[in-house]
Amino acid sequence: MLTAFSVSNFRGFENKVELRLDKASDYQFNTHLIAGDIVKNGIIYGKNGSGKTSLLRAMANIVPVLTDNFCSPTLVSNMDCGNSNLDPKGPALFEYTLLDDGEEVRYVFAANRFGLLYEKVYSDGRIVLDTSDGKVTIDPTFFPELEGGDWIHYYDGKNSVVKFLVRSGIKLEKKTLNKIIAFAEGFLMIRSVIDGNEFAGLLPRIESMVKVLENEKNLREFEDFLHKNGIDYSLEVNATQNPQQPALEVKFAKENRSFFDVASSGTRFFLLVFYWAKKIENKVQFLCVDEFDAYYHDDCAVNVFKLLSGKNYQTLFTTHRTSLMSTSVTRPDTLFTLEDGEIHSFAEAAKGRELREAHNIEKMYRAGAFDAK
Repeated sequence: MLTAFSVSNFRGFENKVELRLDKASDYQFNTHLIAGDIVKNGIIYGKNGSGKTSLLRAMANIVPVLTDNFCSPTLVSNMDCGNSNLDPKGPALFEYTLLDDGEEVRYVFAANRFGLLYEKVYSDGRIVLDTSDGKVTIDPTFFPELEGGDWIHYYDGKNSVVKFLVRSGIKLEKKTLNKIIAFAEGFLMIRSVIDGNEFAGLLPRIESMVKVLENEKNLREFEDFLHKNGIDYSLEVNATQNPQQPALEVKFAKENRSFFDVASSGTRFFLLVFYWAKKIENKVQFLCVDEFDAYYHDDCAVNVFKLLSGKNYQTLFTTHRTSLMSTSVTRPDTLFTLEDGEIHSFAEAAKGRELREAHNIEKMYRAGAFDAK
């Protein structure tokens, strides 16, 4: 699981911005949102322009570095590396800390607008791989299989050496590098858009969201999901001349209409949510969703949060919807505020005040109880 992430010199972030997910408290409610001492399902709040979207976009930069999965160019771009108040062509620094099978793995890489610059890998605080001085330095006591091998002659020196080594077929006793790749392969960011599927990670290419509904069981489940959210549609999927673009239609008494013609913005986003809920089963490790509830009523937002956070994978959402602060849905150590380049959980920002299940967290937030100042 991801326990911490930090980034610096990226978009609006000049200095290091760090998200810590390993500071869970001992609240005795909504314990399913926590795994051990790690926040499993978190929500980030912040004013417009505070950097919520930038944070998720920074996290998604691991996808093109370590995988061949698809990234929407509007989400992940080398041009985001650098800050206009610093050196816009200088390096952005990304750092991911994972806890996997008792091992703390830290993966660091630097990139600028022209691509990857260097990587570092730490295992339980010990550096075991480093390319920051322009050459590949491996700890031979940690990776004895790599010492004196001819693999270095096949590495191009430009792309990720972590990715190269995992794909090379060399059998390493330590699975540290595999854990980093597994996290990157299982990373997914999606963003709320009205008529599209904008994402980074997990899949090699874009496909029609309707494809998952060609399965009759999935179609009926989607109907039920809509019904539970107050949308009484009867649906069917029909083939078109393009087998990759089936048509989703709503059945009316006199005719069928295209789902995308009659559905509201929120209802269309329900399809996006359902599509990903099906695609990520047993595949995703870390899911982050930007403004996941932008088109929803409060009750619908809660239903979507529960749908996407009710599995074993980690989730991180950004939102402005304060109704999700209810202790019937979340808890203070899973709620974060991003302000002036600093991220704190509500539990930390309470400044020593004990927060309980009976507290009205939303009211406290509106009163400024968790402000950084």
